[in-house]
Amino acid sequence: MKKNEQPVVLVVDDTPDNLAYMNELLKDDYKVKVANNGEHALTIARSEQQPDLILLDIMMPGMDGYEVCRQLKADAKTRDIPVIFLTALNDTEDEQQGLALGAADYISKPVSPSIVMARIRTHLNLKAVADFLRDKNAFLEQEVQRRIAENRKTEELLRQAQKMEAIGQLAGGVAHDFNNILTVIIGYGNLLTMDTQMSEKQHEYLEQIIDASERAVLVTRGLLAFSRKQVMAPALVDLNKIVQHVQKFLLRVIGEDVKLTSHPGELELPVLVDSAQIEQVLINLATNARDAMPHGGLLSIETGLREIEAPLKHVSGYGEPGRYAWIAVSDTGIGMDQETCRKIFEPFFTTKEVGKGTGLGMAIVYGIIKQHNGFINVYSEPGKGTTFRIHIPLSESDRGVQTVKPGVTMPRGGSETILLAEDDVHIQKLVGSVLTRFGYRVILAQDGEEVVEKFAANREQIRLVLMDVIMPKKNGIEAGREIRALQPGVKILYASGYSADFIKNRGVSEEAIELMIKPVQPLDLLRKVRELLDS
Repeated sequence: MKKNEQPVVLVVDDTPDNLAYMNELLKDDYKVKVANNGEHALTIARSEQQPDLILLDIMMPGMDGYEVCRQLKADAKTRDIPVIFLTALNDTEDEQQGLALGAADYISKPVSPSIVMARIRTHLNLKAVADFLRDKNAFLEQEVQRRIAENRKTEELLRQAQKMEAIGQLAGGVAHDFNNILTVIIGYGNLLTMDTQMSEKQHEYLEQIIDASERAVLVTRGLLAFSRKQVMAPALVDLNKIVQHVQKFLLRVIGEDVKLTSHPGELELPVLVDSAQIEQVLINLATNARDAMPHGGLLSIETGLREIEAPLKHVSGYGEPGRYAWIAVSDTGIGMDQETCRKIFEPFFTTKEVGKGTGLGMAIVYGIIKQHNGFINVYSEPGKGTTFRIHIPLSESDRGVQTVKPGVTMPRGGSETILLAEDDVHIQKLVGSVLTRFGYRVILAQDGEEVVEKFAANREQIRLVLMDVIMPKKNGIEAGREIRALQPGVKILYASGYSADFIKNRGVSEEAIELMIKPVQPLDLLRKVRELLDS
């Protein structure tokens, strides 16, 4: 096929009605040739004006489709023409036999026009790539050898090979997910064709088809975003509006035994994003949450605004300083250990059984958020649910959402004694050093039992207890009750990586607690500590 020419598609079928239908379907996009038997098909395929792709029926008088394909693939002149079997045979053995002969694809009748067109486009694109690579293979090999000889970048070439291997695995994941979705589309489509007239039930099936089609588009776009191949279509939108828009679809994703709650912030959150990709992020997170709650549970979504300050960006490790809109997606599922949390965003990493997940969902989420110059954190413990917290830069084009904060001012320190309880040694070390730097005396505890013991031993000195909500041996709420039983007026400040709504739905909704959601800016923490001590 020459550049800018219409691709030629040869349709081979012994049924005149089928030939007429396929000609009508394809004629606007392709130059269509037809053959009503195998011998005629071979003659056209071997002519000077060869077809670029062949749609081939199997059951034909004389020479059947299998023999036609066998002869095409045995001939050097025609072996590279993609062959798609288009047949009423739908047995797995028939499909395997056709693919074993070298066919590129197998589509069962009755066919969906959109599927046929999509498969044709896919295989024509693959053929164009293959032709290009074959023509340029010698040049590319020489170029690679020259670069190796000149630059000696053996390690870089090895890394590139590993990347190509990963892309190959990614392609397999795409095929798995996309084929699952197409199965839904074809299934409901077949249900519609069984009845002669559209009924109310058929309208329901049609709605399911539309939903599945939308999922297919979102999965593809999400994978492209992960590989950084997707061209985004960003627009200035309120992040709260995206959450509201996707909720209806999330209800279908999570099922009836999972309760969905949404708690958008009071302020508008103008962000420059591709709305479809952010919706894909929420869908992937909801799907992940659903799988983590096999017996039902609670899924909550919250939004808000956060300021990240320049002086402490290296300490906090959040990313670039600035104003961020955030989304927290929390579930009451089985949770994850620290090792799983560290690997959760790696491509192809999954804790699901073979055949029940590709390990791409969270990698797609990570890629989309990074492409929007944002970042994502995960907080989880086995048996205690999971929270994903996403940060996206607030748009610079609209500063009317909230009064601009004045320049960064350092909070006032103090000399009071603070009891700090945190089971994560890295967070404990960070918070302890920040408090000490601002003059406070810090007593450390690592779990709920130890914080109660140390408070009992030092209650005359301690002015404030700062502790995590979820801790080993005894959670922060339980420890807080025991501490207040020892000294009713003591001030307690809780911190947690879980969302406020998530914590309230874990049996502490009656508690009037002071709570800061992680990640907590050290300066914000210092201001809150000073506020409580002075109150």
